[in-house]
Amino acid sequence: MNSKEEVRKALRREKNSIIPVNHRGFSGKMGSYVLGRDAFVGGGIQQWREAKSWHEGWHDEFLDRSFRDAVDVSLRTNQDILRPEYWRAPECPTRKIDEYTYLYEHGEQKDWQILRHDPVSEQTSYFYYHPRECTLDDIRELVKKLEKTEACYKPSEEDFVLQIRAQKEYGEEKMVEVFGGMEVGLPLADINVWLEAMLLDPGLVKALISLQVIRCKKNIDIFIWSFRLKVIGDANDYSTILFGIFQAAKSLILNILPAALT
Repeated sequence: MNSKEEVRKALRREKNSIIPVNHRGFSGKMGSYVLGRDAFVGGGIQQWREAKSWHEGWHDEFLDRSFRDAVDVSLRTNQDILRPEYWRAPECPTRKIDEYTYLYEHGEQKDWQILRHDPVSEQTSYFYYHPRECTLDDIRELVKKLEKTEACYKPSEEDFVLQIRAQKEYGEEKMVEVFGGMEVGLPLADINVWLEAMLLDPGLVKALISLQVIRCKKNIDIFIWSFRLKVIGDANDYSTILFGIFQAAKSLILNILPAALT
């Protein structure tokens, strides 16, 4: 029985000969330790690397090396669920401010953003170029924009090229994780305003979740045909150091589940 079959048995709650292992993420530092080379894995550090590769013109090399290193880390550490992709920064920055800071001058000037990376913690953050305080009116406008963009959204295999490559190369032996495309929940960005909306304008939260579910349903079609999808799971953030637990069970039941199940 191979690794993939052991995972399937565990998900069916059947007795296994081994306990399947899935440590979902490695930092760049730990991945480099495992591989004995500078490994292109991690969270924020990968976003910075991708922004850098876009700006310097070696993005294809970034994608290939990121895939190879993510797979090698999974194989070297005997993961039973293979993760072929880490965090991304899919848009090309328009300007480099310094070695760890890039500017994105897309859309109206009020919407310009800055990507800033901290090499010590490997964290990367996005900030508005012109700082502003988010309000309920701002997220209402965001939901209106999403309603227009989601109506036109049509996923393709090009959106999941690394996962498809992993499925073709390792799918017979390993369960391949499809990272992204199934996100449902409140955005961490401006989370305080979204929590306020759950109390003052729950219909706004329901509208957001409904739009997310529509996108998920479209992506599932791609997953079924390209990955022969059998299992759908969920991993979401329910607390942070700054905010503590920010999705109380009662609020989750009253505001999010009804929209997700519609």
